[in-house]
Amino acid sequence: MISSPATSVDPISAAMSLFWERGYVATSLSDLLARMKVSRKRIYSTYGSKEALFQAVLQAYVQRQAVPRMACLMGPERGLAAVEAYLRSWSFSPDFRGCLLWNSVAEKENLSPEANAIVQAYFEQLKAALHENFVAAKNRGQLSNEATPQDLTHLALNTAMGMSLMGKLVPDAEASERLLNLLLAGMRPKRSSNTHPATAC
Repeated sequence: MISSPATSVDPISAAMSLFWERGYVATSLSDLLARMKVSRKRIYSTYGSKEALFQAVLQAYVQRQAVPRMACLMGPERGLAAVEAYLRSWSFSPDFRGCLLWNSVAEKENLSPEANAIVQAYFEQLKAALHENFVAAKNRGQLSNEATPQDLTHLALNTAMGMSLMGKLVPDAEASERLLNLLLAGMRPKRSSNTHPATAC
């Protein structure tokens, strides 16, 4: 009888999944060893510590998850449609886990300066990409006159961060759809009224 080969486990992916599920503080080294299927010696020889492993996980998450999600903001067609595509990528679902980076903000006091720097760098990159798209949208007349690109950038960032947490409590795609429709409606130019002023009889 030929035995099937053991399924290989990508240690970083395994660790990422665990940190994503539980957070940095609630994830023990024993949990990581079991999920990654490696020895304690391997952890220390490769990464040095749980904190260093977490930094490697954050960097991998940026490349595998965060940057691809931002791709719609980096294309040639900048504007409100690109922002909308980015925000709609946060649609709620029963298996929604939010963003590992945003989740980590809640544990900021327990993370090293190096780990926090990774989160901050992503925040600044996303902020710049959103701002560029809002500037393009403003120039194309896609935004209401009252809205400024800077204010809308902050609003979009707050929305994405809030949805990253809210989606874990409200696993309903319709809820995220309603929220984003309201948000986008407030960004777009108000439709002009075609009604005429009343005239005297």
